[in-house]
Amino acid sequence: MSDERNGWSEDDESASNVAGYAFAVASLGCGLVGLLVGQVLLSPLAIVLAAVGFHRAGSVISARRMAMCGYALGVFDGLLWLVLTAGFHLSGYPF
Repeated sequence: MSDERNGWSEDDESASNVAGYAFAVASLGCGLVGLLVGQVLLSPLAIVLAAVGFHRAGSVISARRMAMCGYALGVFDGLLWLVLTAGFHLSGYPF
């Protein structure tokens, strides 16, 4: 099947590209869940999965974009965790 609009074609369906797509989806999932819970664990995991997914995606544009979104969410999760931790520490709120 060919769907050039999404950046996916029959030529791109190698095992590495499919694995890159899977890593990109996992990265995006970790980044989204990390917004709510587990920023400390899911933020680095999203960043690492995004890097692997971006590298393995090859020329599959949709997988590369998804990996970039997962990377951005991972970085945002980490920054959110730092801001929340600093805010709780400065306010004297014990947790």
